[in-house]
Parts: sequence; structure tokens; C-alpha cells
Amino acid sequence: MWLQRWLTLCALTSATWARAETTVTEDDLLVSTMTAVGPCQLVESTRVACEGLLALDEVAPSIPEEAWPDVTTLAIENGRFLTLTLDDLLDLPYLHTLIFNHSQVSRWAVPTRKGVPSISHLVLRECWDAEDQTLSLTRKMMLGLKGLEEIHILDSLLLNLEFSVLEAEKPLQLLRIEGGSLVCKNGNLWILFWLVSGQISVSEDTTCFRDTTSLVFYFSFNGHPFLHIMGYLKEAVRDCPRLCSCEVRGMKPTGKPLQYAACEGRGVTSLPLTLPRFTSQLYLTNNKITDIDTLFTNENYRNLDHVNLKNNKISYIDGDLFYNYVKNRSHNMHINLSNNRLRTVPIWALRKVHEDGRDSNLTIYNLIELRGNPWDCRNCSFVGEFRDFYQELLRHEAVNIFTHATEIRCGARDTALDEQEEEDAEDSHAGMSFLVTSPEVLCPPETSPFLLKDAIYTILAVALLGFVVGLSYAVHVTKKRGQLFQLLQ
Repeated sequence: MWLQRWLTLCALTSATWARAETTVTEDDLLVSTMTAVGPCQLVESTRVACEGLLALDEVAPSIPEEAWPDVTTLAIENGRFLTLTLDDLLDLPYLHTLIFNHSQVSRWAVPTRKGVPSISHLVLRECWDAEDQTLSLTRKMMLGLKGLEEIHILDSLLLNLEFSVLEAEKPLQLLRIEGGSLVCKNGNLWILFWLVSGQISVSEDTTCFRDTTSLVFYFSFNGHPFLHIMGYLKEAVRDCPRLCSCEVRGMKPTGKPLQYAACEGRGVTSLPLTLPRFTSQLYLTNNKITDIDTLFTNENYRNLDHVNLKNNKISYIDGDLFYNYVKNRSHNMHINLSNNRLRTVPIWALRKVHEDGRDSNLTIYNLIELRGNPWDCRNCSFVGEFRDFYQELLRHEAVNIFTHATEIRCGARDTALDEQEEEDAEDSHAGMSFLVTSPEVLCPPETSPFLLKDAIYTILAVALLGFVVGLSYAVHVTKKRGQLFQLLQ
């Protein structure tokens, strides 16, 4: 059976690389009647097939010596090679094609003997060089195979493909990758440029894989078409804003790429006007941004589901713009505005988003994070409205609309203000979590500072009135008795 499989393999692969003098025909597939004396067998005058080799020096002794000068193609199945060298094939001077199937093929050592065959075509099908069954094609690995014209990698898990392999002393004419998988990363973008020149060909059924990832497998590239994913990676790098880095981390269940742009700690003062079209996560922490209207109005931001604006200088949110931006997508949106300069926020807009979600049976999680801002707890109208909304969320078991709600504190970010603002922000309630604090503590009923004085004035007025009334009565009585003159005296 293995012999028949290799006959078929030889017939298929030779159509791509065979020289004119070794063109495969139907007659070439006839098996030689010569008897094998080892692990290898002469299947026809120019081809040798081997099974389970551990070293290449086993090939020549397995076939008749008179056939050595005619052998041009060597096919090996289930081989296990820790090191390979052309020195072991010195007896096959006209050998030019090596085919390995389901074999471990490690480093090619540089030949030390003269007259070794010149290998121009290398085929690796389902091969590996590491314990995890992955294959790396590096210049160091290929040092002992100088002069290659074509490399065909079929159905293999290609972990590492170095650009320098194509730029050897004698550049390859063709690197063909069919089936199998390649690592999808920015470091392999050069493959797309070489595809245009025709020096590389990658089949449509070649897929992506990542040997390690910090993300859950749910968003992996694994199994997705290599050329399709690399197109996303190329677009992300090409359209990435200045001062930012952009990357595709995986694929969402929707079939869209999980793509992010990071512009963190770069001194950015405004939101970038353009983003790669599939950007879903934007990181702008530790910058100097003051205005975020662009987030709500720019069409390039419509695909975002995570925006991190932590540690900036944002002091105002337009309620209308905010509501219009998140109203149809709030169930999968997260905006981090922690550690900014917000004193108040448009609670009505948050309430409207909550009501829309409730009416549509949408569960809203982690819509916005607001901790670490210098909230103005002296603004009792704002504090009361915010607390009422929070209590409403508690009643509807929807408090997850806020991230770390209990950490929203009065004046918690005085250090984000300038000196004058710090002086104005001084508050006896600084650091208090006002959403879970009794409203009477933050905003007690108003008492008049003149209450005691008014009481004294009232008592004096009553006493004076009593005196006047008493005096009037005394005057009246004495006058009636004719004793007024005496009273006056």
C-alpha cells in the first residue's frame, strides 16, 4: 500500500517541478520488477521509494549499484531524521529531487565531501522538525541545501518561515505552500508581497494557526483561511494612525476580525480621525485628551465596542451625542472614562439607554466606567439624580451598567485638576462613595443661619408688645378713676 501511495505522490508532484528529461508519463508509474534488498526500492529506473529511514546513508546500499547513476528522485515515507546531510547521498550523483512524506526532517548539515548531488527540488508533505509536530523553515536549517530552486510544503503545520530562505545565495524560483497551516502574524506580511511576484504560491485551503495566544480560543485565527486573515493584518498596519500600533488578535463569531488600535502614553491631545475599518477596541490611556465628541460623531468609530480613555483630561460629555452613539449598541459597548476630570455626567442619557435596553430585553453590561473622577458632591441636584438612577438600577438588577459603581467617589481625583480647581474642589465629603451614602449626609436639609437671632427678636417683640398693652391698660384704668395725674407723677 505504501508503495502505491508513493507512486501516486510522485506522479502528482512531478507535474510541478520535473525537468524535461524526467517528465512523468503513465508508463513511468509502472513498478520495477527489481527486488528490494533494504528499506528502499527502485520503483522505476529514475525513482527510489524508501520506508522508515533513520539516515540517508541507507538508500544506496538498498538498490542495485548499476542503478545509482540513473536515480534522479528519492521519496521517503515515515522517516525520522535528526540530522541530514548530502554526504550520505554521494553515490547518487544525479539526484535532484527529494520528497519526504510524514517524516521528521531536522537540520541539514553542510556537506563536507566533494561530488555530492545538487538538490534543486524539495517536497515536504506532512513533515515536522519539532516535538509538537510543527515545521520551521529557517536559513540555518537549510544551510546544507544550497542551490534549491523550488520548495513545496504540503499539508504541514508551518510554525516559522524565514524571509531569508528566499534570499539565499541562489534565490528560490518558487516556494509553494498547499494545504496545512501557517502562523498568521504581522511578521509574515512579506509573503503577500512575494505572492505578487509569483515566487510564492499559497493555496486557498491553507489555514491560520497560532501556537500560543493570550486570548481565549474563542477568538483564535485557527482554521480561518490564511490569505483572508493576512489581508486583514495588512489593512490594519496600512491604515493605522500615526503614534498608534494596530493588530488583529483573532476572529469574532460574527466573522469580523477582533482588531485593536493602541495609542497609549503618546501625548495624544485628540482622538485620531481615522482608524482601520474593523477596529473594535481602541486604547488611548495616559494621554492629554480633553474632547471626545469625535468618538460619537466620526463614522470610523462605529465598529468600536471597547474604548479605554483612562487617565486623560476629559471634563465634559455631550448627553445627546453620547445617547445617539450607544442607543442601538449599548449591550456590547464599554467606555472607560476613569481618572479624568468629570464633575458631572448627563444622567438622563444613561437613564434613557437603560430604559431602551429594558424595553428591548437587552442586558447591558459594563457600559461605562466612571471611578476616579472629581465628582462635585456639592451639586445636590446632580448627586440626587445620580443616586435615584442608581437605586432604579438596583431595583431592576441592572447595576452592571456601571463598572465599579461603589468606587465612584466625591472629589476622588483632585490631582487631575490644576491648582485653582484643586482649591475649589475641597470638600468635606472627598473620597466618599456617594451612590451608596445616605443623601442626608451629603445634602442635609437647609437650615437658616439666622434662626437664633430671629428667635431673640421674636421674644423681644412679644415682650415689647406685652409692655405696650399693659401700659395702655393701666392708662385706661387710671384715667377712668381720675388718677391719671397721679400715675403720670
